[in-house]
Amino acid sequence: MRRGVWILAVLVLGGCATPKPAPSQSLTTPIRRITIQPFEGTGGTDVTREITAALKVAGWSIAEKGQAGDATLWGMVTDYRANQKLMIFLGETNIFSGTKSVTVSNPLVSISGSQVLPQAPSISLTNPHVVFERAIVGISARLITYPKQEIVWSDGFSYESLALQHARKVAVSTLVRSLSRAAPHLRRASPAAGVQK
Repeated sequence: MRRGVWILAVLVLGGCATPKPAPSQSLTTPIRRITIQPFEGTGGTDVTREITAALKVAGWSIAEKGQAGDATLWGMVTDYRANQKLMIFLGETNIFSGTKSVTVSNPLVSISGSQVLPQAPSISLTNPHVVFERAIVGISARLITYPKQEIVWSDGFSYESLALQHARKVAVSTLVRSLSRAAPHLRRASPAAGVQK
């Protein structure tokens, strides 16, 4: 009975997991050079530039303009926003809530939004504050062989940070690491192809 419950639990929980496509095992020719297509979506130009540089640093050979590659990296920027600037007042600050004044420790205030505001003078040497930006970058990418048009790798990653540039850098480096982990399989032909490793 317990064994049946255990198997059922594994099947149910396994169905909730989000599987990621594994590199194709049918790859017969090695990927020696990658062509990078411009990433689609808002921020695509910045992501394309950054992922190209990161792949070069990771040791991938990138096709120059007019050169053919063994595979093409396609991608989409699924989320790219510097949502809002936020301000944290350090220490205790009096804020208006409706018609009442309330003393709050370290309040977080949206600069671009409408909410309760600190009493004036809220920004001074006696009332220090920190302003920061909240940003989110999400990227999905896939590597497709040429000319077979076979997806041999795909992944996606989203990251939230205090700055857009940092969020973009972390998302790009995570995807490049994922692709590089698949590199031993992708950079050599399968033994059936008769190509030396």
